[in-house]
This record gives sequence, C-alpha cells and structure tokens, in this order.
Amino acid sequence: MSAALVDHTRRLRPICAAIALILLLSIPAFAKEQVFLVVADRLTLSDLTKNAPANISRLVRRSAIGLINPASAGRRTPEGAYVAMGAGSGLMGSPDVYEGYDWSEMTEDAPASIVYQRRTGRVAPVGSVVNVAAGSLASLNEAKRLPGFPGALGEALKLNGNRVAVFGNSDLPDKKRRPVVTFAMDAQGIVPEGVVSSWILKSRPLSPTGKVTDVPLLLRLAGSAAARSSLIVIDFGDTSRLEEYAPRLSPQARSRYLRDSIGRLDQLIGGLLDMADASGSFILLVSPLSREEDGALDRLSPVLVYHGAPSNLQGNVPENPFLISSATTRTPGLVSVVDVAPTVASILRAPFPARSLGKPFQTVKPADRMAQMRRLDNIVRLQARAEWPVLGVMATIIALAVTSSSLILAFRVRTPAWLRAALRALIAFVLVFPLALLIGSLYNGSNVITYGIFVAVAAAASLAAISLMAALVGDCNGDCPISALPAVIALVTVGVLVVDSFAGGRLAAYSLIGAFQLTGLRFYGIGNELMGVLIGSALVAALWLRQKLPSGALDRRYRALFALGLIVVLLVIALPDLGANVGGAIAAVIAFGLCFQAAAGKRITFALVAVLFAVAGAVVGALALFDLLLRPESGSHAGLTAKMIGQGGWKYLGATIGRKLGFNLQLLGTRQGQTALLGFTPFFMLWFAGVQRRVNERLEGRPEMANGLIAVVIGAVVALLFNDSGAVAASLLLCVPALALLYSLMEEEGRVTT
Repeated sequence: MSAALVDHTRRLRPICAAIALILLLSIPAFAKEQVFLVVADRLTLSDLTKNAPANISRLVRRSAIGLINPASAGRRTPEGAYVAMGAGSGLMGSPDVYEGYDWSEMTEDAPASIVYQRRTGRVAPVGSVVNVAAGSLASLNEAKRLPGFPGALGEALKLNGNRVAVFGNSDLPDKKRRPVVTFAMDAQGIVPEGVVSSWILKSRPLSPTGKVTDVPLLLRLAGSAAARSSLIVIDFGDTSRLEEYAPRLSPQARSRYLRDSIGRLDQLIGGLLDMADASGSFILLVSPLSREEDGALDRLSPVLVYHGAPSNLQGNVPENPFLISSATTRTPGLVSVVDVAPTVASILRAPFPARSLGKPFQTVKPADRMAQMRRLDNIVRLQARAEWPVLGVMATIIALAVTSSSLILAFRVRTPAWLRAALRALIAFVLVFPLALLIGSLYNGSNVITYGIFVAVAAAASLAAISLMAALVGDCNGDCPISALPAVIALVTVGVLVVDSFAGGRLAAYSLIGAFQLTGLRFYGIGNELMGVLIGSALVAALWLRQKLPSGALDRRYRALFALGLIVVLLVIALPDLGANVGGAIAAVIAFGLCFQAAAGKRITFALVAVLFAVAGAVVGALALFDLLLRPESGSHAGLTAKMIGQGGWKYLGATIGRKLGFNLQLLGTRQGQTALLGFTPFFMLWFAGVQRRVNERLEGRPEMANGLIAVVIGAVVALLFNDSGAVAASLLLCVPALALLYSLMEEEGRVTT
C-alpha cells in the first residue's frame, strides 16, 4: 500500500468514526427480545455482595446468581475462556483472541477492514467490528479436532436473524485487548456493529493505565444499538486493566483503584437496569476469570442473570431466590464458561450448533441461596489452598511408611515392636485418609489449618471406630494374606462412596480428593482419583472376604453374592446419574471380572481378558446410547462422547484417545507426577529386592488370592490407558491393595519376631 493511501486513510479515520457514532446514537427504540451481556472480568463474589454500591446490590438482589468456571480444553486462561464462551465448547485460545478492531481502525498500517480482507479474502460490512485473526483461531482448534468452532454464538444468531453489537475494550497502553469481539463474532470473525477502539475510553491520569471506560458514552451506544440488535455485548474493561497492572501497585493502591472501578461498574449497571426494565430485556453480568489474590488464582468469579420488567421500575421487587446451574455441572450455583453461549441463544430462541458441549443455564431454588454461594466459594478456595499442604503431608507419610516397611520386609531387618506398631498405624492412617477426606467435605470454611485439623480428627475417629469393627470381625491368626483392619477400612470406604453416590454425591463432589470445581476437569460423578480408590478398595474387600472361605471352587450362593457386590460398585462408577466415569467403567468391568474369576477358583487367561474388553465396550456403549437417546440435551460424559462420535466420526474418537494419552504423559512431567514417581520408586525397587518374595510366601497355597492380585495389576493398567489422568487412577488403584498387603506383612512380622 502506498504512503499516500495510508496517509489518506488516516485522515478519513476520524470522519468515519464520527459518522458511525452519529448513526449509532440516532435511534432510541428497543428491539423486542434483547440481552445486554456485560463482561466485567476479574471480579470475585465478595466484590458484588459485600458493601457493594446501590445499583450492583439491586442487581444481585433481583438476579439469579452463580459462579462460573473458566476452564477450556483443560486449561484456565483468559484466551481460552473467551473462545469457549462464544463457542459453547471447550476450545483452545491464543493471543489472536485480542485482535478485534473497528472497521476503520488502523492496524498493520491499514484499516482493519483492509487487513481483514487481505487475510480472509472476504469483505467486512461498513461499520462492523472484525477479528482479523479469526481464521487462525479456527485453524488452531480444527487441528486439535476439538468439538465446536470459534464464533458459534454469533453464527447461530446471524442464521436466526438476530443482530449483534459489541462495545468496549480492555486495552492497555501498549496492547490492544478486545476479547469480547471473539465472544460476539460469527464464524467469519465479524460483528455487525460496535465500537471497540480507544474512542470508548476517556483520559484519567491517576488511574493505573491513564485511561478508563467512558461509561456515559458506553450507555448511549448500548441504548442506541438496542434499536437494531438482539444481543449487545459490553466489555467494561476497567477491572481487567487493573488486574493486568496490579503487580506494579501497592495493596492499598490496588484496593483503592478496585473501589473506583466498581463504582464505575455500578454506574453502568444502573443505566442498564433502567433500559432492561423499560424493555423487558435480560442482563447477563459475566466475569470469566477471577483475579489473583496473594499470588494465586484460587477463586471462581460470579455470573448473574436478570430479567427486566416495567413493573420493576416501581420498586419493591422481591429478592430473587434462585441459583444458577446447568446440565454441564449438575451443581447448584455453578456453571461453566461453555454454558454462556447456549444460554444467550436459548433466551433469543436461536438454535445452537449441535456440536457444542455447553448447556443453557437452569435455576435452582435452595433454602438460603447466599449461604450456599458462600459455601461453594469457600470450597473452591479451599481446594486451591489446601491441595499441596494437606496432600503433601499425606504423600510424605505414605513415602515414609511404605519405604520403611518395605525395607524391613525385604531384608528381614530386626526392629523393636514399637517401631513396627508405629509403621502399621501410619499405614492404617493412610488407608483411612480417603474416607477422612470425604468426611472433610462437611467442613464449611476456607482456613487450611482448621481444615487440616478437621480431616486429621476425622481420620483418627474413623480409624478408632473401624479398629473396633475389625476386632469384632476377627482375624485369621496369621494365616490370611490380608489382615482384617485394612480390609474393613476398604469395605467402609466402598460403602460410604456407594451410599454417597445414591444420595447425590455431595461428599465426593466437595472432598479435596474428588472436587474439581476450580480445575473444571469434572463437575459431577466420581473422578479418577476416587475411582481408583473405589476399585482398589472393592478388590481388597472382595479378596479379604474370599480368603475367609475355603480354598477352591466357590459355592453358587457365594458366587452370586460376590457378583452382586461387584456389580453394584460397577454401576455406581458407570451409571450416568451416579459416577458417570467411562474410563472407570472399563477398568471396573475388567478388574472385577478377573477378580470374580479368581474368587471362583479359576485361572486368568488372555482369552478371558479379551472377552472382558468386549463386555466393557458393550457396557459403555449401551450406557452412552441410553444416555444419548433419553437425555439428548442433558447427557453425561458418555452421552456427550457418543454424540460427538456420531457427528465427528471415528476420527473424533481417535483424537479423544490421543488427547487422553497426551494428558497422561503431560501429567508425568508435572510437579505432582514427579513427586509420585519419586515417592514410589523406593517401593518398586524394594519390591523386587525382597517384598515380592514375602508376598509370595504369604500367598502360598492360595491360588485364588494370587490370581486376585493379578486382577488388581491388570485393572490398574486398564485405568492408566482409558482415563485422561489415568496415571493418578492407576496409582491409587494399586496403592490400596499394596498398603493392605504391607500392613498384613508387618503384622505377621511382629508375630514372627515375638
């Protein structure tokens, strides 16, 4: 492009912008069905509920409220959150998310409309807003074979005859940041109208970046666009700018600027409430990501849905009693970022692409919605803060107990009775720890130390009670490979998980080992960690019960009881309304099938393993088909997977398996994975140095028990292969039987020494 043309376009830019503003402000009427969607990033629940200004308090009181999880494609990034929010599916983001420009705005020494045409070959309508990098975003996600596509919401509204407008930005002095364009755009990267350039800002020298959003101008633009647009997307911007600048501010300055920003947000909300009430429109206030506190992103951010009505202008509106939920999370007060686009489409009665994974918001009426919101906020915060302190201490105890016990057993080291008793107590404490974490979900707070004490007391009390139960059951006088105490711990753990699943799964959902509200890997059912514990505990309990019966073939009655117990646990793991764990169902079918074969006194063969794989495939396929046909709009993971395979073919299945394997490899490179490898390396070395020989001695003359342990190992391998965090599931599945054997061998060591 010549220098003269560039100079000419620069001179025309103010004229074009002025004409666009005049056109936008010229029509005051409202469309019939509208949504004002306000993006105010980096807020927390307390920003809107504690000492909030009048208009925000009014909005909170009259809105359904919830927390929103920003995770997309396994990551929590601003870029991924905005792509997923507009796509209705978990997609990957990149800096291309921010590449939104007014039609006439200059970039790469040319108007954005020219740059867009240069990159895509398409012509953007005059006055539109474009993401010049929309093609790169689409290519990125197509290459990953992820479900959905960037711009799905804008595309659905365009096809339905709904017009979209977008206003505002989160620009920094040295960066253009217009992520709301990516949320609002169609599949071609176009929003029909809007202003996202610096014209929407005004100078404020004492603000962190020297610029703030011009709220009165934003309100005039939004009110004018309502004449033509069904969806008006507004980027408040100031809270996002503050978070980006926060590392350079003192805590006092940051707090002061946050109050100022919330004051301007209150002004914006006040104007929108008047518009919404006058026209009967909806307001969605969305904060895709929370802000960091003390250097950690340990909270989820709020989302509110308000339905205006002319009668609200007269005041005395009762408090909205509802929380927001969705079929994606099945958790009152919690939604996912992928649910925003389907919700907007549902309000505007626009069919949304079938490839999406998100589901429209639903409302739930609890007894005390704000108490439940604060509890959920505390749970999420506690997950992030307690994970390493609590689980790190437990990992240290495991490493100490396992390594010391294995060393004593492998080399037959003579040790004092008190040391052997202490090691057995540590092993028992570790075995009861998952049960204590389930009980720990009853704790309502965010203090890590108090929570740690609560869990420790729960573990000690549970261990004391179970020890009494084990004493009543009685042991085998050293003749049994598995002692009563670890077996009863396993049996009680299985019982609690089964009962909790049938009662709604709240203990599992909110426990530190099973809660994923912050990471977004899973929102309901039984996660891979608890799945590993459940399968491992069920196998220990089954083998313990088997050893109390005569060796050889089992009576038909006992076979029926074993089959019934294992099937109940399998259903808890597999059923979409309970555990909803597909990979866990496959591992359970194979592990339990082999365990039943071993308990019946029969050998384990390759042919049997192959048959069980076929059975596992049939079970999972039947459950997925059942889920898809009966609940197409609110299916579980199995139903959604079947839906995606039906739309994307077997290539989607192959891509899914590849992602799971890749996630496992990636997990091994994380701090958690490396810690687990380092912690268990001494055990594996000592296993082959002598522990295995001691186990074989204990199993001599009991082939059904030896075959049962083979079932454990094969089940762990299957769990590793068929779960996206299979390394964790397999480790825990192996850990429970290994600890039970170590405890039993240490107990026998004490008897021999005595």
